[in-house]
Amino acid sequence: MTRPEYRTDILNQLLFSGVTVGGKLEHQIVLPSYYTQLFIRSKTNKQYGSDVVDITNGKAEYTCARTINKTGKVAVADYLYCVNGNAELFQVDSLDGTYTAISEIPMGSYSALVAQENKLLYSIGKSNPYPLMKYSIADNEWNTVANLGMGGPRLDYCGIDGLLYFTNGDVLYTIDSWSGKFLSSWKIKGLDNKGGGDSAFIKEGVLFMCNFSGLYQLTLGVDGDYLADRISADNLPFKPTSMAFDSNQKLWLANSASSSDLIIMDTQTGGWEYRYGVSANNNSDLGRTINDLATFRVFDKNQEPIDTDGDGILDGDDNFPDDAEKAFEVFTPSNYGFGTVAFEDLWPYSGDYDFNDVAVNYKVIAAQNAANGMVQVAFNSTVKSNGPSFVNAFAIGFEKLSPSKIAYVSGQVLGQNDIKLDANGTEANQKNTVVVL
Repeated sequence: MTRPEYRTDILNQLLFSGVTVGGKLEHQIVLPSYYTQLFIRSKTNKQYGSDVVDITNGKAEYTCARTINKTGKVAVADYLYCVNGNAELFQVDSLDGTYTAISEIPMGSYSALVAQENKLLYSIGKSNPYPLMKYSIADNEWNTVANLGMGGPRLDYCGIDGLLYFTNGDVLYTIDSWSGKFLSSWKIKGLDNKGGGDSAFIKEGVLFMCNFSGLYQLTLGVDGDYLADRISADNLPFKPTSMAFDSNQKLWLANSASSSDLIIMDTQTGGWEYRYGVSANNNSDLGRTINDLATFRVFDKNQEPIDTDGDGILDGDDNFPDDAEKAFEVFTPSNYGFGTVAFEDLWPYSGDYDFNDVAVNYKVIAAQNAANGMVQVAFNSTVKSNGPSFVNAFAIGFEKLSPSKIAYVSGQVLGQNDIKLDANGTEANQKNTVVVL
């Protein structure tokens, strides 16, 4: 039994489009008197933006503010293109999490990739005959390449050979992007879980893959199969449906939810954090599912060599472009996520030897100057357990660093009166610097 399906396609009920002249665009349109707002969508250098503007006294005034960097050029960014099973193609701004609707997909999809040099987005339909669909980012047009007869969530593009890499279960396929023809296949060994997830290439053609058990790097073995080297130590507390690398080689993930979260991860350690979405707790709820995402990378190849603070490090490479005393940041164990240290309070005696008396999560952020000299250390810590029989303190010692080299220490929480400090906040009567947290 079939029945007609009715949709209200608001985005395609176009009232007017045009380009600015002398920085201005003015136009008169006829609207029903009950209209109180207009939806305005802008497009600059392949970046989509949108706003809802109030109609006041018959006018809707809108200023499109473009972010300008210190060189006077438009700031570069990475644009996350997202698809889902509801046939939505939309964009999320990686800088602030802003959502912008772009297009309706011919068929809902669980996979997406961007062929950067061709400005094309590819996606596989979610149901039979599983069409390989191609979207022109420049022209806003969809076309079907071929029916694949097979679907799945893991899809990416390799710029080195110009092929699509598609993974289903523990098998990796290559597909011709112009004909949709399957070319080769390989077995993937070492996966702890074959379900869900996505795959993505980092620069130099290194392939990463995530699934419901964690993050892996894939390498071609001598026997002709791909070997999966697990990077994340534990099963992830969320189910990743998608992954993509941005121009800074940061890994973006999205999880399986009615309102998905966007997560950023360190590929060296597997450390991660929620960046946008409900779990990020920063009022950035996207309100929709992300079944896959891809990155359209925008590079500013003509950026002028500006060094605002005069420390010899160009602003584009300087984490502190306005501070001549700082230039770089070093993270331990990772930019995202925390490490854990655990203690047995009877050490060096064995005691019960279970190292559960005190457990502390930590992240260290060190600031270096232009000569790679350390000028500031921030130690972020959270006590996860504290059940010893003794009253203990938690401190950090810096070997071969005299306390006289420390300007000041701030942020300490000292609950005992027997801890003696020097004027700069370091522990008194110590040859090396000791900071009690």
